[in-house]
This record gives sequence, C-alpha cells and structure tokens, in this order.
Amino acid sequence: DCLRTQYYDPYTEATGTIVLEAPEDDGIVRPQLAAETGTYQVNVDFVSSPDLVQKNGPDILEPIDYERVPKDEIIAGLALDHGVGVNPNALVLGYNGAHLPEGQTPERIEDFFDLQRFPGKRAIFEFLESHTIALALLADGVPAEQIVPFDYDRAFAKLDTIKDELVFATSGTDARSLLDSGEAPMQITFASRIKESIDAGQPAGIAWDGFSLFSDFMVIPKGDPKKDEAMDLVAFISSKEVSGNMSDCVAIGPANTAAEVNPEVKDFLPTSHLDERHIVLTSPEFLAWTTEHSEEIFNEFQEWKTN
Repeated sequence: DCLRTQYYDPYTEATGTIVLEAPEDDGIVRPQLAAETGTYQVNVDFVSSPDLVQKNGPDILEPIDYERVPKDEIIAGLALDHGVGVNPNALVLGYNGAHLPEGQTPERIEDFFDLQRFPGKRAIFEFLESHTIALALLADGVPAEQIVPFDYDRAFAKLDTIKDELVFATSGTDARSLLDSGEAPMQITFASRIKESIDAGQPAGIAWDGFSLFSDFMVIPKGDPKKDEAMDLVAFISSKEVSGNMSDCVAIGPANTAAEVNPEVKDFLPTSHLDERHIVLTSPEFLAWTTEHSEEIFNEFQEWKTN
C-alpha cells in the first residue's frame, strides 16, 4: 500500500504511465526467468539480496543509467552497477528502558556486549550472519572500513562473551515481541521495529552509534523491451523529490541523501545518522568479499552457534 500511494500513484499522475503491480521481493528469480525466457511480467523488480545483484547482474539485469539516476545523491554503497537502493533500513541496538537497570541507557554498540552495566538477555537474529559478525567486530574495535575480510576468531570471541544470554529471533515481528515483553530488552534489530514499539507506548529507544545499513534494490531484467520506461520509474523513485515520500507512510528510507523526510520519523531513518559510526552492508568492498565467501560465512556462524 505504501509503495503504491507514495511512489506508483504519483508516477502515474506525473507521466500517465500506469503502474499495475507492486512487486514483492522474490529474490533474483523473477528477473532471472524474464531474462532467460524473454517473458517480462515485471519491468522493475525489488531484490533484497545485493550479493545476488552484484554476482548475477551482468548476465540477467540491465545496467542502471546513472545519467538519469542521481548517483551522487544516493547513499554510498547503494548505487550498484545493476541495481539502486530503495527504502533503506538499519540494524541498530534497540532497547526497552523499562527492563534495564535504573538510570542506565545504552549509547553505543559496545554496550550490547557489556553484561556488567546491562545484565540479562539480549537478542540477535538467527539469520543475517554477516551483519552479526560485522557488528561484533565493530564493537571489538575494528574500524568500519576494515571489517572485511572477517576475523572469525575475533568476532566469535566477542560474541562468546554474551552467548549464554543470547536469544535468537526468527523475524522482525519476533524480535519486537521479545523487546516489548522484556524477555530480551536489548537487541540488534530493525530501526523501523523500534519505532513500532514506541508508537505502541513502549519506553523503547535506539543507540545509533555502531549501526549497519542495508537496502532493497530496484532492478530491471536484461533485454526488457520496456527498459527505458522502467529506468524512468527507477529515476523517479530515486529522485530527491520522491525518495523521502515513503517516510510519510512508514519509518524507512530514503536512499537519496538530499530528500526531505517526515520530521516525525526523521530520527528513525539511517540517513539522519550517517555521521555516526556505521557499516554500509552493500558497500562494494563489503559486498564483494561477503558474496565470495557467503557459504563460508554461513557455515562458520552455524558452527559457532551450535557449539
């Protein structure tokens, strides 16, 4: 609904081109099938796996026309050769103040690992292995620009310090439930979920120092006969005039750093905190290494988790 009201309807009003379907993420499968079969059911697709965009882009996706898409305004790391970021969100240290020691408020990612000041359970996602390893390294003092290649021993040694107190969330909804109930009053979770908790009356908050930024990507299947019109839509959504519109509907975005956003949710958007210490999970360096080592990362994390 937000995609339609904030992006598609305004595009139709501005151009007369009707956008018929709001695509849901289907990995890279749909654009891959389109490129292979020549049947283009969707001209602009959303993909939440930038590693697949990076790896498969040259074979199955159209290159993004950065003459039309304002690359210099897009968050660094969200302007890939064959995909451009849309609706970025952040993984942050979120907390429920009602279940923390009185007078203590976490302020940085290191506090997530501080069991003396903040005893008790904390949650991470059982998926997003790269994100968790990266934040553990950041909390252990590794500069953001030196996170990759991963020092697994260092990362897991840091995670071992809180392993006995960890709860593994299975989804954003599950994480929010753990936060609101106080079962895991500190967690690495989506900034937008913390906003939902606050809107529901919870005394929740975010420590932005040491967050990670990620995004879905708009892509166009290779060979699409409507690629020019599709690129127009991508450019429209990526523009500073439109990119911030989603924040009027939900606390995510924008990808364009020059966009105006809803002041009521501004503090919950990663673009408002780019001066804080953070990791862009889709930066070329991070993405290239984690893509090449994705199976290794998964196996290393699972071995740590189960041992």
